[in-house]
Amino acid sequence: MGASESSERVLSDSWSEDRPSMSIRDFADAPDGMHRGVGSQLIYNRDSKRSFFVGALTSEKWLTVLRLRIDPKQPNSIAYEVDSTGTTELTEENSLRNSGPEDRIELSLPLAPGQSLLSERVMASFSNDYHAQLEFYGDVIRRLHHARVSASTPIGWWSWTAYYFGLNEGAALTNANFLAARLKDKGYEFFHIDEGYQYARGEYSTTNADKFPSGMKSLEYKVQRLGLTPGIWTAPFEVSERSWVYQNHKDWLVHNPRGEPIHAGYVTEDSQTKKKLDQLYVLDTTNPDAQDYLRKTYATLTKEWGIRYIKLDFMEDSAVEGYYHRPNTTALEAQRIGLQVIRQAVGSDVLLDKDGSPILNPVGLVDIGRTSVDTGHTFEASKEAAPGIAARYYMNRNFFISDPDAFSVSRQAVVDEEWHGGKRPLTLDEARVSIALSAVSGGMFEIGDDLPTL
Repeated sequence: MGASESSERVLSDSWSEDRPSMSIRDFADAPDGMHRGVGSQLIYNRDSKRSFFVGALTSEKWLTVLRLRIDPKQPNSIAYEVDSTGTTELTEENSLRNSGPEDRIELSLPLAPGQSLLSERVMASFSNDYHAQLEFYGDVIRRLHHARVSASTPIGWWSWTAYYFGLNEGAALTNANFLAARLKDKGYEFFHIDEGYQYARGEYSTTNADKFPSGMKSLEYKVQRLGLTPGIWTAPFEVSERSWVYQNHKDWLVHNPRGEPIHAGYVTEDSQTKKKLDQLYVLDTTNPDAQDYLRKTYATLTKEWGIRYIKLDFMEDSAVEGYYHRPNTTALEAQRIGLQVIRQAVGSDVLLDKDGSPILNPVGLVDIGRTSVDTGHTFEASKEAAPGIAARYYMNRNFFISDPDAFSVSRQAVVDEEWHGGKRPLTLDEARVSIALSAVSGGMFEIGDDLPTL
């Protein structure tokens, strides 16, 4: 691009906001000889100031995977490939990595004589201003998909980084009262309860009675009476082996060629038992009965419990190719169908937040979208989140309202979760960095501390 390749850097977007973590690499620093991007890729030469950008405009059926291949032994040998494909290459690295070969299904669609299949639409451009390229791309996505970007910026409290799986009814109410008394007048109105309140993944309208003995409906009414806006977490298309759906309706699940439900990972390790928890499977969103179950679940959350914000998580893990009730359906088509069912169930005034998910597919159905890895009570997590928050700046108010995850300012150390890196308290400067990252995103602003300890 008008100067040496040694001056070129490559920004490749990811399968989801954190699979893998986003990074900017030198041209020669290609993992296994390939820069792989999902959805978009930008190549920039620091000497010539020229840049080349490719971005998917649609993601209704296929995943757009971009592969820039280089051969260190042959400097002039470069290949570039733009592929409309299924999700298996990515899910094999994530939710299917411990699944058997029968569950790792390569997408194959029949084509009758005279019929045709189209790839997803893509755009490509050369420029002397890569910021302008990214911002133009974001603007095109907003207009093309009628993106839902007009809501006010949500500001509030998020339970996950404060408690992880340890949240209970008493702690939730204590934080709600603190938020209402001390921070509501400063704009902190949202009160979000993350994973742990539910009986099992895939069964969100059934409360974990050990942790929330009064039930979630009662708790959320108390939250509303404090003048707060209640929010809740779900992984909409994951189904735990303990859930009612798995126990009673395996026919509502995505199957492999043997007619068995596809195994797609497990819930994380329990800090108490030190064992892996439930095996996970995938809801078939093309099955009319499964769709009715989704409608009833999300109608309960919003119309009975009063939820106004819903986090939708782990959708990249449930986006598996397989055998659906509707023949010849791709994983991304199924995800889009499921999101349409949820949107219809909750109405237009409930905020939906795309958390773990392929990035482009939910645009137009969700209001908010995560743009980075989880943050938490570690400076290391802030450093890992920073490239995604910064590089995806153009998505804010174009794809959705950006969700940079919660900032943390307390000296809390997470010592009871083996998977968490936060074994030492944040310093004051590290806490300031956490706040600054959230502010830089221009999107959601959410505190993730145990409030009474501040």
